[in-house]
Amino acid sequence: MSAPIVVEPGLDAARERGVLRDWRAGALAVVAGYSTFDPGTALRFGAVICLGVLLSEAGRIRPRAADVLAVALTLWAAMSLTWAVNPSATALAVGNQVAVLAIFVATRTTIRTPTQLAIVAFGFVGGCVVALAKLVNQNQGASFNVELSVARYGIAGVNLNYTAYSLTTGLAIIVLLWQVRGPLHRARPLLLVLVPLFYFGLAQNGSRGAFLGAVLVLAWLVTWRLFPFVGVTVPVLLLCVGVFMTLTGWGDNTLRLLDAGSLRTTENLAGRLAVWPYARESISENPFVGIGAGGFSTINPFGIGAHNVPLEVAAGLGLIGLCLLAASAFSALLAETRTVEPLTRRLLVGTLIAASGPILLSGHWEVAPAGWFALALFSRIGVLPPPPPRRRRGLRRPGALGRARGRRPG
Repeated sequence: MSAPIVVEPGLDAARERGVLRDWRAGALAVVAGYSTFDPGTALRFGAVICLGVLLSEAGRIRPRAADVLAVALTLWAAMSLTWAVNPSATALAVGNQVAVLAIFVATRTTIRTPTQLAIVAFGFVGGCVVALAKLVNQNQGASFNVELSVARYGIAGVNLNYTAYSLTTGLAIIVLLWQVRGPLHRARPLLLVLVPLFYFGLAQNGSRGAFLGAVLVLAWLVTWRLFPFVGVTVPVLLLCVGVFMTLTGWGDNTLRLLDAGSLRTTENLAGRLAVWPYARESISENPFVGIGAGGFSTINPFGIGAHNVPLEVAAGLGLIGLCLLAASAFSALLAETRTVEPLTRRLLVGTLIAASGPILLSGHWEVAPAGWFALALFSRIGVLPPPPPRRRRGLRRPGALGRARGRRPG
C-alpha cells in the first residue's frame, strides 16, 4: 500500500498568496509599460490600479522610511494649496503627486521576490519597446540617423524629452534585469538586442540630456568593471555637485559654452538658462515653503516650468519640499539597499544615478510615473539573492584533490 500523501497545513494558502502577488506584479507591469509611452494614462488610470493593489495588500503593508517620506512630500504638496499663487496649477500638481505616490508605494509593497521584480521590470522595458515602435511608425518619412542631429522625432501627444528619458531609464532597467537569475534568465539575449535599438531611438529623438544619461550608463559599466575601488559615493557626489551648481547658477557659463558647441545650439540650452534665474529668484523670495506645487510656470514670463527638478521643486515647495524629495530618494536607493551584495549594489545604484542625473538636471521628472517606477524597482534590489561565489583558478580547498580520488587527504 502506498504511503498517504501528507499536505502541509497552510501550503495551498501560501501558494495562492504567491500567485496573487504575481498577478499584482503583472498589473503593475502593465502600468509600468504605459508609463513609458503614455504617462497621462499611467497617472490617471494606472494610479487607480496601483491603489487597488495597495488595498488588496492592506493587511501586509509595512511602510519603510522612503514610503513615509514620500507620503510626507505628498502631504506637503497638498498643504501648499493654502498658500499657492495659482491654486488650479497647484491642484493639478498635487493630483499628479498623489498618483506617483500610489505607484511608488504599490510597487515597493508588491515586490517581495526576484520574479516579481523581474515581472514589473520587464513590463517597463516592454513599454520602452512600444515607445520605440511608435516613434518609428509615426515618423516613417523621416531620415533616420545613427547620431544626434538637428531634427527631432517623437510620439504624438507625448513630450519629446519624456520619451527619451523613458528610453534612457529603460537602459538602466535592462542592467537591473541582467542581475535577475531564475526562469526569466533566458531572456538575456533579447535584452542585448534591445540596447542598440534604444540608443538608436535616443539618437532619433535628439534629447541631449537623455543621450548623455545613456552615455554615462556605459561609462559607469566600464568604471564598475575596471575600477572596483570606485564606489557609489562617486556618482552620488557628482550628482550633488550638479544640483548645487544649478541651484546657485555657478555652472551656467559652463553650460552655455557646452551648448554653443552642440548641433542644436540655442545659446541658452533650449531656454533653460533663460528661465533658471527666475526660478532662483522665486526660491530666494520664498525659500522654505515655495509658491505652491506646480506654480512656477505661471509666474515666469516664458510660461514654462524650470526644466530642472531641484529648481522646480524648490520653487514650488521650497527647500522643505526639496529636502523631503531628496530624503525619500536617498532612503529608497541608498539606505534600503545597504544589505545588498556590495558588487551588485555598486553596479545597480550607480547605473540608475548615471542614467537619471542629466534627466534630473535638465528636465521635468519630479512627477513622472516612469521615474517613480524606476526608483521603486531599484529600491527593491534587496530581494535579489547574492551571486554565486566565484572560484579562483588553480585553487582548491584543502583535501579536495584527495576526496576526488577517493582517499583521505594527506
